[in-house]
Amino acid sequence: MRAGKACWRPNVFAGFLLCCSWLWSCSEQIAIPNVPPKVLKRHSEDLSVWRSKDFDFDWVTLDEALIIAKEQDRPLLYYIAAPGCDGLFENPSLFLRALIEKKFVSVRINPFVYPEWVDRLSAIGCPALINALPDGRVFSRAIDIPKNNVEPYLLRMHNAFKNERNRLLTKVNQETKEVSRKYSIKELLEYFIASFDLENKGLFGPQKFSHATALRFLHRTGNSKAIKFVEETVDVLVASPLWENGSFRLLSYSPDWNHPAPERDVIDQVEIVDLLIALERWVLVEKWVSYVKDSLTNDTEGALYGRQLQRNDGKWWTDPNIYVDRMASLILRLIEVSERRNNPSAHKMASEGIKYLLNECVDPSGGVRHVCNGPGSAQLSTDQALVSLALSAWSNTSQDKSLSQFAEKVLKIGIEKRHIEIDDMGLIYAAYWYWDYGDKTRAEQLMSLARYNTGEIRQAALWGLLDLRYDELDW
Repeated sequence: MRAGKACWRPNVFAGFLLCCSWLWSCSEQIAIPNVPPKVLKRHSEDLSVWRSKDFDFDWVTLDEALIIAKEQDRPLLYYIAAPGCDGLFENPSLFLRALIEKKFVSVRINPFVYPEWVDRLSAIGCPALINALPDGRVFSRAIDIPKNNVEPYLLRMHNAFKNERNRLLTKVNQETKEVSRKYSIKELLEYFIASFDLENKGLFGPQKFSHATALRFLHRTGNSKAIKFVEETVDVLVASPLWENGSFRLLSYSPDWNHPAPERDVIDQVEIVDLLIALERWVLVEKWVSYVKDSLTNDTEGALYGRQLQRNDGKWWTDPNIYVDRMASLILRLIEVSERRNNPSAHKMASEGIKYLLNECVDPSGGVRHVCNGPGSAQLSTDQALVSLALSAWSNTSQDKSLSQFAEKVLKIGIEKRHIEIDDMGLIYAAYWYWDYGDKTRAEQLMSLARYNTGEIRQAALWGLLDLRYDELDW
């Protein structure tokens, strides 16, 4: 079961609460999106169907769900699942099928295709079952529930909706959004130091993610204890099974790093490489570039894939979706490697990736699609800001000023015109864009809006890194 990255939530003073970890699950039968034949030829084996044991229920669409639920006064059921992150509905009984298709208005949501729904439903892991009232307000969540418990759980939720409506209404009405404040560099440093696993290295546990951005923050603070620990952790990480000759797996199920999950995600990869660059571990960085070229690049289209799962036969399946957040993040790191190491392969992949972004992921008005080669969300603030960062970085490299102007247009569509809907990560990346390519005063304004109450550890570390850059102005 793959579940959400370790999350943290502030409590009192400098208290932080560690929550959730993404685990691993089975698989999913999915249809390959409209990928050109020449793309399929390049990845004919990788893009084979990812088989699932899930029964194919009569799911309704996201657009239909609220309308039907309100009209028929039925509770909503959201099934959060994706390839490698599902498997709750193997051989369902007729009773379970009736519950899902008749008693609930049931929607299956791929969190990689519709990431905003993960935040909207507070679905901090998958597979997950989220139950909501007909108006959409959530009254129950079952994250990573054992599949043997699914039927009794859903029956209990239906009975609660039918017989205890007033209690559920009271529950959802009493829920209030937690108010938080921004934490200082000192408090963040103390929090991460308190999370050190001195025996096995790395942060938190028992499952071990790299938490590379947090390690990058620790290293950047200049704290001698933190620097020593970060360097030791990197040595352990690259000596562990998570490192495979250029690629990094998502996590280890055990604190000793010896039980790697069968998953690779570019979001984690680029964070680790950023840390390796800071430590000048160039041999490892060059191997990673080779891995990207050999495993994640579509030579014909210039697209960069963002997610891989290991099949039972040991071979890696590449998710055929082109996720714009992962592609833009990859391009940013490739540009950095190209400039720092004069790496022609990294330069070529970044150049072709920028062309693909402009041709397939961004419309002329500046709106960004989350899945470049298929259906999904659009104009998410995180996507808009990451694409803006990638375009501006390439503008500096190529000296194309028109690209920089377009990057600002892309950013403003995602941030300025959709301010109310800015998610936490979108706010961070927008602040980074303004700091590097726009108005530092505007960056400071966004930094003052930093929200720590629902953010992941990565979010906190990114704010911390930006705060460190801000403090440098006074040095």
